[in-house]
Amino acid sequence: MKTFGTGWRDYQDELGTVFFQSPTGHMYLGNAYTGHDLFTGLRPPPADPDSLSRARIDDIRACHAGTIKRAARRAEERWNVENPPPF
Repeated sequence: MKTFGTGWRDYQDELGTVFFQSPTGHMYLGNAYTGHDLFTGLRPPPADPDSLSRARIDDIRACHAGTIKRAARRAEERWNVENPPPF
């Protein structure tokens, strides 16, 4: 739908996280398509789970995910204030 639909946009950060924006402005978090499932020979060697660089990347991703969750929560709170229930 994103590829052939009109109005869809995608954004990818330096860590490979992808965000899709729908024509209505809603944002969806997803993973980038790497093609590794079809072309297994292109897969990089597995990273050592104890490496310092892997720990640093995991820390950055965790911080980044927290920022996105806080922004979504603030947007939802603004929406609720601007659009109170009808009762």
